[in-house]
Amino acid sequence: MIAERDRERARPASGPVLRSPDAAPVWMTPAGGTARAEPPVRAGRFGTVAVSPQLAPTAGERERLRRVANGTQEADLAVRGGMVAVVQAGELRHRDLLIVGKFIAAVTRPGALRARRTLDASGRYLLPAYVDPGVRLEQTLLTPGELARLVVPRGTVTLFVDADLPAALCGPRGTRLVTASGTPVRLLARTSPAAGGASLPNAGMRLPPQAVPRIGPAEPPPPDAPVELAGAWQIADIAEHGHLDRIVHHMVEAGAEPMTAIRAVTLGPARRYGLEHLLGSLAPARLADVQIVTDIAGPRAPEIVLASGRMAAERGRPLFDNLDAVPEWSRERMALPAGLHSGSFTAVAAATAGMVDGVQVSAAAGSAPDIKIIKVRPARTGDGTGQVVADPGHDVIKIAMIARQADRAAATRVGFIRGVGLRQGAIAMTTSVAPGDLAIIGVTDQDMMTAARALEGMCGGFVVVDRGWVLAACPLPVAGLLSDAPWEAVRDQLAGVDAAAAVLGCTLSSPFLTLAPLGRRLCRDLLCRP
Repeated sequence: MIAERDRERARPASGPVLRSPDAAPVWMTPAGGTARAEPPVRAGRFGTVAVSPQLAPTAGERERLRRVANGTQEADLAVRGGMVAVVQAGELRHRDLLIVGKFIAAVTRPGALRARRTLDASGRYLLPAYVDPGVRLEQTLLTPGELARLVVPRGTVTLFVDADLPAALCGPRGTRLVTASGTPVRLLARTSPAAGGASLPNAGMRLPPQAVPRIGPAEPPPPDAPVELAGAWQIADIAEHGHLDRIVHHMVEAGAEPMTAIRAVTLGPARRYGLEHLLGSLAPARLADVQIVTDIAGPRAPEIVLASGRMAAERGRPLFDNLDAVPEWSRERMALPAGLHSGSFTAVAAATAGMVDGVQVSAAAGSAPDIKIIKVRPARTGDGTGQVVADPGHDVIKIAMIARQADRAAATRVGFIRGVGLRQGAIAMTTSVAPGDLAIIGVTDQDMMTAARALEGMCGGFVVVDRGWVLAACPLPVAGLLSDAPWEAVRDQLAGVDAAAAVLGCTLSSPFLTLAPLGRRLCRDLLCRP
């Protein structure tokens, strides 16, 4: 139905072939005219953007693009016979797409220009590859190469990455850790609002801190707004339901025009960062990031994905391997504070205090967790020492936050939390916000200590412990934030720790991905401890 609706909206080809004898390539405009190529350094709509040389075409590349557009030289690849989505105008046009190297050289009438190789797209649609306006790799748990294996087959080639936590933990090399990859994915570091718009190391550009409109899958977006779902992308969700293609499909089901939904995850994010002269549309001088689909805005993965002019995926499967090497420095051993033992989790409250400060966590499906300070009544040992312990019968569980730096023994904080639901054992995780503390939640001090030791041995990650035994684990040894395993293994490990936590009584559906981004907000330190 969706495909038929767009066929009715497709306009017949009109006007001359899009080529010019000028020194710069040209592209289609909504009014049907042409415009000259943008310079490699320009002012974006939200601030100054300095384009990395790896993104913008060089002088030699621009000259070759001009020759192909003029018909004096063959293109490397022609994608023929398809309906090209002109996202600027919200139209479909029957055009050939000519590619030279990693750039689009021309969008022409069928058969107008020559090419060495041809890709037949008859009866299908050519869409720009999707652009994710903001992702945190530490919330996906994946290295850049593994994330590429997961999202590129779904049509996403460019992702803007929040690199503030890796940079805070590891310095400039932390930014490179989450943006460098030899796979077809393109990861561009952006600043977070807290960074005030300053450029990040190795980012190659200065990006603005303005918030992306957060539009859920059930409401159509404004015409040129980029889209970002609330919460973090989860591996199992992407693998089963898709990435930005899922957002497009849901928007169309909710009543949005297909071209409006597609523009929101292509040209919209590119315009937000002032990079529409390189990303987000199928026009000359743009990067040749193309997806070929049979059903526009449909639920299936693209038949073919081209990234920088090369075939990267076919029918939902990547055509590349992840050969990225994880740098050895990122596997530096995580050390617990010296002298940490089970007694370090002892909590003491004044004898007159029946209630103490605690933290309440609640999380509805599909929404960000809610956290607030409340009064809780922990159990007392009755030995006159004033010690207070967990009371799982009333959902009052102990929590400890441990600083990652080994020389900060005094930084261990102990408090109580409600809303997790554990009846026994302990769960532990490295938090995914600066400064990346360890969060240990448990019923007994002994299991909490075992969980802390397990995290130390894994160099970070998620773990579930009961009666001194590790029941399940998801190691994250890369800077304590990312896994070095294939995404399929990480998906299974994450499902394993979630299932093990549920066996111990945890009532949160995804406890680790829910709690890890909350960081130190999880613990209201009692401050009154031995």
